[in-house]
Amino acid sequence: MSDWLEEMKINLLDNTADFSDQEKENIHFEYLKNLLDKIESKNITIDTDLQFNIEYIVNEMPTKTNGNKIDYKSKHINEISNLQTHIAEKFNFVKKGNFRKRYMGMGVSLGMPFGLPFGAALGKIGFSLIFGMILGIIIGALVGNHFDKKAKAENRVL
Repeated sequence: MSDWLEEMKINLLDNTADFSDQEKENIHFEYLKNLLDKIESKNITIDTDLQFNIEYIVNEMPTKTNGNKIDYKSKHINEISNLQTHIAEKFNFVKKGNFRKRYMGMGVSLGMPFGLPFGAALGKIGFSLIFGMILGIIIGALVGNHFDKKAKAENRVL
């Protein structure tokens, strides 16, 4: 198993050696690197399906030649997303910033209806939507940051 882990780490580093920081973020480099570290420290038990998925993702990484852009493949991005969902459901490990992103989105969608009474009272409906959206973003960010800090304290962040 340790030979497989070392091979995956080396392949991941080799495949992304000339990627920029933004490109590494786009392919979830940190997530994959941290996932391999968690497997190595025995926080995540690996089965054949998980091993196959990780192998596929690392070995089928989009390539980049010097000076060229990466040709992102939607299948590869979907596989990473499926892996993240699988890890979150089975092992309760989440991606960094997962909760903040989720709750800010919910805050926007829930904040607008809650802002309507303020706009109706002031007679400016347009103002109420903006006010509700901003209030929802703020509350969502606060709640999401709280859950992100909690997950980090519990060592559940990849």
